[in-house]
Parts: sequence; structure tokens; C-alpha cells
Amino acid sequence: MPTRTRTFKSKHGIWIAAAAVAVLLAGCSSSSAKPSVGVSTGTGSTNNPTATSQATTAAHTTTWSQTAEVSGLLLGAVSCPTSTFCMATGVQSEQDHQAYAVTYSNGTWGKPVLMDSNGTITSISCPTTTFCAAVSQSYGDAVTYSNGTWGKPVRVDASNGLDSVSCPSSTFCVADDLAHDAVTYSNGIWGKLVQFEGGLDCSAGDCGGDALNDGSVSCATTTFCVAFDGSDGVAWTYSNGTFRTPVEVVPGFTMNSVSCPSSTFCVAVGDGDYAVTYSNGAWGKPVDVDNSDAVPHSGLFSVSCASSAFCVAVGVQAEGGQTYQSYTVTYSNGTWGKRVDAGGEGAPVFSVSCPSSTFCAATDSQSELLTYPKGG
Repeated sequence: MPTRTRTFKSKHGIWIAAAAVAVLLAGCSSSSAKPSVGVSTGTGSTNNPTATSQATTAAHTTTWSQTAEVSGLLLGAVSCPTSTFCMATGVQSEQDHQAYAVTYSNGTWGKPVLMDSNGTITSISCPTTTFCAAVSQSYGDAVTYSNGTWGKPVRVDASNGLDSVSCPSSTFCVADDLAHDAVTYSNGIWGKLVQFEGGLDCSAGDCGGDALNDGSVSCATTTFCVAFDGSDGVAWTYSNGTFRTPVEVVPGFTMNSVSCPSSTFCVAVGDGDYAVTYSNGAWGKPVDVDNSDAVPHSGLFSVSCASSAFCVAVGVQAEGGQTYQSYTVTYSNGTWGKRVDAGGEGAPVFSVSCPSSTFCAATDSQSELLTYPKGG
């Protein structure tokens, strides 16, 4: 299943910074404060049960290894269509706003290639080893990779910036922006922005200030996608060219990432270690996947599902001061496993991609690729 991943960034697309992590985690709820949720009935109506705590088991824990380092490049988003090929994006320094891409093939990194001199990449999606699409929040650029070459950036959304992209095939992608707009890529051409039904009306002045929130989109097919806004826990589904039927899945909570391996199953993750699943038209209750009172400031930033039976989420815990510890949790056949630390201390991991249940890759801020299983 092709996966789309997004790197954590500031409003203007600046790549991972410790200060930004501290601000975001400071806003996370403690694990003892459970959100109220809306469970979809398939028609957009909701009720409000409380969140449940998911008991973790030792049956499925991931063991990660640091397998490769990219010299001179701080990695951001990563997408792996197969276990032998990944594409990652990054910058040369935290002050550098030029985007580079680098391929990981059969255990070896290629040379970084400049892909967009205008701004850092916030999301990348590679449905095959010969096609990828990436978007930038800084200037609203989209850029595609085809048969070994990155094309010229296309200015798709200069007003609000593109936040996330998902490509179920090499001929179709969907990207969303910070103002509840979506744009499709079809057979080599980016279309016009289309407003989410029930989303913000920018023409009425609703998109200023804090109304602009990071979102996430995942498309299982050319006819089914799910998009989350950044901070209100609202999900939209894509049908007939537009996103419609907004549902409050986790009201008031930031959902940072969503992954849909099929049109009948999705997983979304967010702050406070919460995850929620979509199955056969209905959203379930949010689950505290860490379930530990000892972790008051933590959040899940990326999730990737190879199938409805296997997903991996990555997150970051603030351990005090400027120290951060990244961790992963695995979803297997309906339950979340134990939390596993990943990456070095102070090296946030914000992006993960799982093309199968036997291979995942994640990127950290110390230019390293982490793979699962260990030694993979």
C-alpha cells in the first residue's frame, strides 16, 4: 500500500526545530485527561462517549535499527512504496529553506538532489518506485518525481500553502492546504482548489490567525480519501471530486496524521498519544495507545498502515528541558502494542512509512533512517 507521510513543521514550513516541539508538546493533554469524542454513524451525526485506554501487550513490539545516515542533510518526510526503495526529503540546516530529495535503494542512500529552492517540503507520497509527489507549505509548491527525475515546482496554492499530499497511483494525487481546500493531480496536471464542504470560508475572512491549522490527507483509491483538520479533530471524506460530510471525531484535539490502506479502514493519530480507527463507515473511540501517567507531554505525529491489520505510529515525548525521546507503537489485528523508544535521545522522529507488515522506515533529525524490523 503506498503511503504518504508528513514532517512536523511550523506554520511557514520551517523544518523540525526543538523549540517548535516544545511548544506543541506543551499543549498536549496528560494521559489522565481523556477527550470526549464523536463517533460517526456514517451520516455525519455524532454522540459523545469518553475515550478508552487500550491495554498494551507484548505480542507485537517493533525493534528498530539505525541503518543509514545521509551526510549533510537533515531528513524530514519519507515515503516507501516497497521494502527496497524509499524517498526522503530534507534540508542542509535548520536555517536552510531549500528542499532536497534523496533515495534509499537496497540499503544505500543516493546523493541529495535539489527539488525546490523556494521552500521546505512538508509532505511526500510515492505510490511506486518511479513516481512521487511532494508539496510545500512555504509557497504552496507541488513537485513530482518521474522515472528518476524531479520536475520543476508548480505554484499550486500561493495563498495558504499546501500541507499534505497522498497519491494512490502515479496518475492521481490529492493535496490539501491550511484553509480546508483540496487540489487534485490527474494525469500530469494539478487542478483548481476546491473548498471542503462545511470547511472554513476564506472569502468571508475565516482563515486568519489561528484558524490556519496543519492537516493531513490519505487516499486509499482515486475515489476515497480522508482528511483531518489540524486542531479540531474533524474528518472529511472525499467523494465525487470534493471533501464533504465533516464529522467531529476527536473534538478539540489535534490529529496530526491519517493513513487509509483501504476505503473501509483508516487510522488517525494525534496529541496526547491518541489514536482512532475508521472501519466500514464509522469512527471508533479514541484510544490512549501509551496509557502511561508518567508521560504527560507526548504526541503521535505520523502513522502508516500497510493493511487494516498492521500500522505503525511514531511520536515524541518531552522529557524535560530541551530533551526529547522518540517512540513507536504498533497496531496489529485490532490492538496497540507496547511503546518502543526509537532514535537517539534528542533526535525527534516525525515521519514513518510502512509498505508492508515486514518493513517500515522512519527518519529522524540526525540524518538517520530507522528501519523495522531490526537489521531490515
